Amino acid sequence: MDKKYNNFILLVLTTIFFFMFRFNASIKECIVAAITSWLYNLVPFLFPLYIIIDLMQNYGFTNRIYRLFKSNIPVIVILSMLLGCPSNAKFIKEFYDEGYISLGSANYLLTFAYSPNPLFVLGISNSSIAFKTLAFIYITNLLMAIVFRHLKEKNENINKIVIQKPFVNVLETSIYRAFKILVLILGIIIVYAIINMIIDLFVPSPLFFVKSILEITNACMAMKKYGDYSFFIFACSFGGLSIHTQIKSILEDTPISYNYFLFGRIIASVIALIFFLIF
Repeated sequence: MDKKYNNFILLVLTTIFFFMFRFNASIKECIVAAITSWLYNLVPFLFPLYIIIDLMQNYGFTNRIYRLFKSNIPVIVILSMLLGCPSNAKFIKEFYDEGYISLGSANYLLTFAYSPNPLFVLGISNSSIAFKTLAFIYITNLLMAIVFRHLKEKNENINKIVIQKPFVNVLETSIYRAFKILVLILGIIIVYAIINMIIDLFVPSPLFFVKSILEITNACMAMKKYGDYSFFIFACSFGGLSIHTQIKSILEDTPISYNYFLFGRIIASVIALIFFLIF
C-alpha cells in the first residue's frame, strides 16, 4: 500500500513539475494571485489577531477563562473561535504537549473546536451570509461536542501556567510565531492554487464544488459568480483541503489523530448544509 501511495504521489509531483515548464506563465500568474489573496485577505485579519491573543494570554486572559469553567477545554474552544484555523490544532497540540489535556481530550477537541477566522468570513462575504455561516458552524460544533463527549477524559483540571513576561519580549515572540504560521499557510495556499489552475486547464466547465472543497476562497468566488451560497456554507464548515493540510502538518510528530478532525468536519459540513437548506 505504501509503495503504491508513494508511486502515486511521485507521479502527481512529476506531472506538476512538467506543467510548471509547459504552463509557466499561467502558473506564475496563479502564484501571484495566491500571494495577493493571502496578503489582502488573510494577513490583515490573522497577523494582528495572533499577536493580540498572545499578549492577552500574557496578561491573564486564558487564566480568567479557566477560573470561570474550571477546565482547559473551554479555553481552547474560545481561542479557536477567536483565531480560526489552524490555530485550533496549534493550541490543542500545545496544551497536550505541556500536559494540560489528555490525548483523548485532544482528539475530542479536534472533532468540534473549529472555526474559520470570523474576521476573514466577514471580510469576504456580506454580513448576513457571514453571520448565518458562523451561526451554522457554531451550532454544528455544539452538536459535535455533545455527540463525541465520550472521548473526553476527566483530567483537564490543571490550570495552564502562564509566566508573565515583559511586554516587549512577548511582542517579539508573538510576531515571530504569527509570521511562521502565516508563511506555512501561504505555502499551502500556493500549492492548492497550482492544483486549481491545473483543474481549470483540463476541465472545460470548472468544477466549483470540487474547487470549493480545495479552498474556501474558491467557494467565495463561486458564491459571488452564481449566487449559490451552499458552496460557501459547505466549504466554511468543511474547512477546505488547504486547511486540512495545515492541520495535519501541525499535528505531525504527535499521537493526536488528524482523522478526528477529518471525521468531524465531514459530519459538521453535511449538517451545516442541511441547516442552510432548511432555514
